[in-house]
Amino acid sequence: MQYEWGPWIEHDGKGCPCAGKVVQVWLFCPVRGDLPVETVVAGSKGGESWDWRNYPILTKVIRYRIRRPLVREYLEEITETLPVLEDA
Repeated sequence: MQYEWGPWIEHDGKGCPCAGKVVQVWLFCPVRGDLPVETVVAGSKGGESWDWRNYPILTKVIRYRIRRPLVREYLEEITETLPVLEDA
């Protein structure tokens, strides 16, 4: 299955709203500025970059976008598994 990326979403630092999903993250480091975009599983590194409230943060997720299947392929995949209730 092929994938596409959703739109960039500005992150507010109040936790990880997409835990377990494959995302691209745009990180900011106060010392080095913006860092290269990374593709990660959200929250897989402990979540400190996502939740800024309780940690002295070195890197912050400032925006992210979620990987999703192409709509056409997704529809084809889910309709293949639908039960046939009567002959066409």
